[in-house]
Amino acid sequence: MNFQALLKDFIASLEQKGRAKATIIAYKKDLEQLFSHLESQKITDIKKIEAKHIKQHLKNIQEEQKLTLKSISRKINSIRTFFKYLVEKKIISNNYALEVNHPKLKMHDPRVLSSLEYRAIRDAARLNPKYYTIIELILQTGLRISEIANLKVEDIKFINDTKATLTVTSYSNNAGRTIELNPLAILALQEYFNRFIKDKKLPQDHLFYTKNGGGIMIRNIRASLENIFKKADINGVTVNDLRNTFIVYQLQNGLPLAKVSEIVGHQKAATTERYLKLLKEEPQRIQSKIIPL
Repeated sequence: MNFQALLKDFIASLEQKGRAKATIIAYKKDLEQLFSHLESQKITDIKKIEAKHIKQHLKNIQEEQKLTLKSISRKINSIRTFFKYLVEKKIISNNYALEVNHPKLKMHDPRVLSSLEYRAIRDAARLNPKYYTIIELILQTGLRISEIANLKVEDIKFINDTKATLTVTSYSNNAGRTIELNPLAILALQEYFNRFIKDKKLPQDHLFYTKNGGGIMIRNIRASLENIFKKADINGVTVNDLRNTFIVYQLQNGLPLAKVSEIVGHQKAATTERYLKLLKEEPQRIQSKIIPL
């Protein structure tokens, strides 16, 4: 089989496993870059690819595109996953991609926004109700940007004027869960529903959608939020910093670590534990519900 035929089957296998659309797009792009390099070296037989060919490809694109070590590490993951698939399908016998080591990344403490910073971001988004709601949801629930993009109308349940839940559907390695929303999240969603959802959208439609009615791509959500961050005049902030802020704020205000871990969908409690060192002091009391930011 040629490279494109193998890629097509691999992508189909990812879709069957329920991998996120953004992940599949990234894997496809990474592998097409690899195939382009191999073909330029007159390598067209998948069984003749060795670790040295993959390493040379990664070295080339890092130099040409000035990629970060994190980007290179992600591309290695894509390639390793593809070669693992080939071994499982008995198309090749050796996974040479395992001989390609990840670059050593420096671990930085998560950035946590101050109250002045996240309020400035909130204010900068007020004239854009769709993205204001997205920002509010991340601040009040700690959702991942991919989970925001995947939300459907039916995932929001208004029980009464003061109680509502949000359901995150499981996908890829991310756990499904139901989150009881706090008053600020409920208010933002009520206003959003009245303006953009009521009598306009079906339960299975995307909660956040484009002019054509389809879901907003993750990269477009990210780009729009980054523009809002610039408008708020806050430098170096990323979308994930909103999630970090939720986690630390909840831990600081007494929500138990296990509960925070469950809400944000961490697979391991150890992932949540690394935020504990960012707490300014021991929580004064234990809380049972999400505290509004």
